[in-house]
Amino acid sequence: MSVLILFAGLLLAPAPALAAQTGCVYDYSGTLHVFRLGADSWHPAGKGTALGEGDRLKTGERSWCEIIFKDGTFVKLEAGTETLVEELKLSAGGRTITFSLLRGKTLWLAAKLKAAFKSKFLIRTPTAVCAVRGTDFSLIVST
Repeated sequence: MSVLILFAGLLLAPAPALAAQTGCVYDYSGTLHVFRLGADSWHPAGKGTALGEGDRLKTGERSWCEIIFKDGTFVKLEAGTETLVEELKLSAGGRTITFSLLRGKTLWLAAKLKAAFKSKFLIRTPTAVCAVRGTDFSLIVST
């Protein structure tokens, strides 16, 4: 319930930075780092960190991170997880979400869209591609 309340707050927030934001870190515990597209190193991330195409996110040992997107999709990264945002497009007509799960464990709660909306939702791993047709699933990639 609190996730939906925060999500509604993000949609109603007048701040320009939030208006352009597609997804962000909702909450986390422990260590969390982001490697931005075009950057040369990892940087600490925290609550409210915006995510965009080409960004990588990783959690440390005994850490976790929750991400929320404007369409209501929710992701939890468990300890020792690293993921890459490949494509992240949300519009009034639909969504395209493509992530690479490089290592670790994630739980996805994909927001259900009306039938008229176009939706492409893919998760890649080092050995497989998962196309999502349901609303929730978990993936584990061991190294």
